[in-house]
Amino acid sequence: MKNQYLLSLKDMNRLEALPDLIAAGITSFKIEGRYKGIDYVKNVAAAYRMAIDRFISKNEGYIRTCSGTNTFTFEPDVERTFNRGYTSYFLSGKPEKIASLSTQKSLGKPIGGITHLGNNYFEMGNNDLQNGDGLCFFTHQGALAGCRVERVEKGKIIPGSMKGLEAGILLYRNADKAFEKILKQSTGGHRISVRMHFKQDHTRIWLSAEDEDGYVAEAVKEMAYEKPLKPVQAREQLEKQLNRTGNTPYRIEKLTIEPARPGFLTATILNGLRRDVLDRLTKIRQEMYSRHEIPLKPNNAPYPAKLLNFSANVFNKKARAFFERHGASVIEPAFESLADISGKTVMTTRYCIRYQLDLCPVHQKPEQTARQPLRLKDGHHTYRLVFDCKQCRMFVILEE
Repeated sequence: MKNQYLLSLKDMNRLEALPDLIAAGITSFKIEGRYKGIDYVKNVAAAYRMAIDRFISKNEGYIRTCSGTNTFTFEPDVERTFNRGYTSYFLSGKPEKIASLSTQKSLGKPIGGITHLGNNYFEMGNNDLQNGDGLCFFTHQGALAGCRVERVEKGKIIPGSMKGLEAGILLYRNADKAFEKILKQSTGGHRISVRMHFKQDHTRIWLSAEDEDGYVAEAVKEMAYEKPLKPVQAREQLEKQLNRTGNTPYRIEKLTIEPARPGFLTATILNGLRRDVLDRLTKIRQEMYSRHEIPLKPNNAPYPAKLLNFSANVFNKKARAFFERHGASVIEPAFESLADISGKTVMTTRYCIRYQLDLCPVHQKPEQTARQPLRLKDGHHTYRLVFDCKQCRMFVILEE
């Protein structure tokens, strides 16, 4: 097969499996952020955070590992930022077709098929396309192509190029201007819930704050009661100023006011009172925080393997000393420091090209066979493929 990306895999998505993974005892999740933009990281991290929070809210016995909750100003959608399609990467144990053979680039989100083609425009079903959106599609010949949306007028979509567009073709949006604009802004934050109680008498004002962990702080100020000329506006002013938390790590969950019709207080006084009580609450939290540390105790427990080749990735003296202290002998340094890399296995993977191409002798009944061994060429090197069907593994070996 020529001009296809046989080692370009779809992106891993395990959102649907989160309940099972959490129930299995996993307490920390990591997303792949290398070589990804901030839009991707914001979107995917928010999607996982919300999925985890939904699980915790519906299942007793599970709690967050930290105080506070996350709030977002957008609805995450993992298809609207970089992706080549998604896979759970063999989480169920069953073989999967997980390659993105036609491209190593982002496809984006499928948005529907072309219903009508005009001279310089096309039409499709309900959509929210905007000027500047990027589209890609596979032609009827299987080639990946794309275009930019120049204008949208009364249901007609005018692209920068009509090349390759035909009725029935499925379109993907791989540049979503509206979503990108949202993600460029502040999209949320992590805040600790606080309940505040304001009280006033003829000589003083009090403000207390209790956070979700039960810590309480209080601020008191001598202040003679001044009857407001406009009682309704005076209360609204008090509510407005005390509910502001600015750049603090808090959000006001509930505010109670006593009496129901407080006296007149300036914004400066109220802001100062609020700052005092939240600063005191922060100080209390810091003083009560206990960091759990496990001291590092070096040991010489035996390492499972006795001879370590380049796959152990031992690159420097400290790494070598560590393994030797645990009884292992380093017979080869890390791959990037080898003088001769011919014949080395550069990849071991569950992904199988034979299964991807319907040539698997175990799980499929191939109508055709391919002469062994199979090889890949990338313009610079040749790689030989070796298959371990019993373990369902593929090895990629550098030949030259």
